[in-house]
Amino acid sequence: MVLKLKNTAEDERLEGLPGAKLSAVQWDPDRACLPGTRKQLLEDIINWVHNPESEQIMWLSGAAGTGKSSIANSVAQHLDSLGRLGASFHFDRAVATLDTPGHLFGNLCHQLACFDDQLRTAVLSAMHRGCGGGMSCRIQARKLLVEPLQDAEIIGPVIIVIDALDESGDDDETSKTSRETLVNAIATEFPRLPKSIKVLITSRDEGSISRCMTQCGSCWHKDIADVNGTEEDIYSFVQYRMGQICKSHTYLVNGWPGLIKERALAQYADGLFIWAGVACTFIQSGDPDVQLNELLKDSGRDTAEAKLDHLFIDVISHSLHADDAIQVNNWHYIVDSIVALKTPLTIQAMDSLLGLSAGHPSHTLIDGRQIKLSTAYTIISSLRPILRIDPGIKKVVQLLHKSVFDYLTSRAKNPILVNVTAQNSILAMRCLEIMNDNLHHDMCNISNISLLDSEVDGLSASIGDHISEALSYAACCFAEHLNAALIEHEALINKLHKFITQHLLNWIEIMGLLGKLHEAEVCLANLFTWMKVGKSIYDLYITKELIVY
Repeated sequence: MVLKLKNTAEDERLEGLPGAKLSAVQWDPDRACLPGTRKQLLEDIINWVHNPESEQIMWLSGAAGTGKSSIANSVAQHLDSLGRLGASFHFDRAVATLDTPGHLFGNLCHQLACFDDQLRTAVLSAMHRGCGGGMSCRIQARKLLVEPLQDAEIIGPVIIVIDALDESGDDDETSKTSRETLVNAIATEFPRLPKSIKVLITSRDEGSISRCMTQCGSCWHKDIADVNGTEEDIYSFVQYRMGQICKSHTYLVNGWPGLIKERALAQYADGLFIWAGVACTFIQSGDPDVQLNELLKDSGRDTAEAKLDHLFIDVISHSLHADDAIQVNNWHYIVDSIVALKTPLTIQAMDSLLGLSAGHPSHTLIDGRQIKLSTAYTIISSLRPILRIDPGIKKVVQLLHKSVFDYLTSRAKNPILVNVTAQNSILAMRCLEIMNDNLHHDMCNISNISLLDSEVDGLSASIGDHISEALSYAACCFAEHLNAALIEHEALINKLHKFITQHLLNWIEIMGLLGKLHEAEVCLANLFTWMKVGKSIYDLYITKELIVY
């Protein structure tokens, strides 16, 4: 039997770097600045990149929603068009795999190896010397990035962009992969990079980032709040979006809503691009005149956070009927799941994961709550101003911005606070139910595929046909949900016991078919951790099967 290898042995070695296979971490053209805005700041950053005598690192700080990520994406887009973008990485706390500090250096190293042949050779040489996973963040930074870049003698400028550093890990000094450890590695090791390499970092000005970056010997710190022209840029953005809305509603008069209201909306944003973006989408989502006037009538709120919170309340109040208990349960079942998911899913996969059907809705009890839903689409559609929905066919759904996550999970006065722990229990149960119902021996009928050179694509197609997106998610993420779930949950224990005793080998099989055996090791480690914490309860069940494996 001959299996055709689509990657070289070197490619496979590089893909073994920690975080190398992560998707959706690189720059996104859809999240760049509106053309014509942020001109001076972008010009300053580009000049810094091209100045060989300038600082090694630029740290752009600012509050949530001030447009830091848009700047990072615009810089990456421009430098990529010039062939000068070596690598980019965007942290995202709402996506489990995109907030892990230990993934950064391996992923950047993999991108740089693909960017330049000299770097590829230097990286492979470093890996041959035993550099890779298992090292501390600082050693990874030194061995996987600094030393290979020094050896490669790259002609610059070449830039590395690290966006939303504040969304990495926890600001906890006791954790080996904490944000403190990561930022300290960057601040200590990156000043030793060749002058031809520049690093742009964006984040909030807080905690370990502030402590480490202010002590860095080669760092230019710029606070986005000090940049002139922000209000005018937001005004330009508002004018552009109001023009789009006016064109899409034929009953609106030309020039609607007028310069006075456009200017008032821009001023009310108080320097927050995220507020302006959510507000414009909210205005478009209903009767534009009514929605706009509703936003402008609350101009007495003085702090940026209060304005943003009130905007989120406006959006949610149009989506949620608080006087209908079942509708509230429906809303929480969908929204809490979006918040707690470890990776974003399509609407169709979310329906499958949550046990929803496109047919007639029926009353169901979910963790003691009465739910009556057909699909998630209606609720998701009503929340478009605070969600990012992929415009493609699949329509992947996730929260628009970290500020939405913060509001839903941590605001003390939030009347619809999301209970992430409880939802992790529900999602853990749903993952186990899907696996218990669908896993079986030879999931993809491999026994009927000869795997000759011409039939490797047949194996890939078979995997796609037999392992749905929801089942793939359940297999990869159940242990993470389990670790974050309520321990004393008897129904969850029952489903876990059935999985361990009947389907563990089937699960290992499909993880192998999905190319995720490394993730399977992590899942098992998380599973063991959960079982140790919940040992007093799980002692009621047989655990020998798991320990054997």
